[in-house]
Amino acid sequence: MGSKLRPPKRKNGVVRPAHRRDAVEIYGDLRPDDLMEIEALGLCPMKAILSSVDVSEKCYTIWVEDKPVGIFGIARAADELPTGYPWLMGTPGIMDVGWQFLRESRKWLEELADGFDLLTNIVHEDNELSVKWLRFLGMQFIERKPPFLEFAKI
Repeated sequence: MGSKLRPPKRKNGVVRPAHRRDAVEIYGDLRPDDLMEIEALGLCPMKAILSSVDVSEKCYTIWVEDKPVGIFGIARAADELPTGYPWLMGTPGIMDVGWQFLRESRKWLEELADGFDLLTNIVHEDNELSVKWLRFLGMQFIERKPPFLEFAKI
């Protein structure tokens, strides 16, 4: 008799407070679309990731097994208005926990949004996966600023 095929074991992600060393690890395996977005802003990718961690009021890392696969947070507007700039960068490994990521995204967005009246940022219009995810989260695309789309949630 032949052996039965078993579906691959589902991986579970864990979210923990972020550290700069997490950002350094993620930089080494950044998703091509996230890298494209950072470069389109004219930023150095390593500096952009570290700066995002440094300026965020809340910042978390998504871990799968012993590897960081995503990092996200929210930064406050410089004028101290209750406006937050949510952000996320990941590695291809984030897809290992894709369904869990989607299921838990809204909860984490609520956690980030606490204390802010408005969430806004930009996304590269060719970053199709991120655009779909932002729509899933209820973001409204309010202006096209090629090659970016400005989005907001009030």
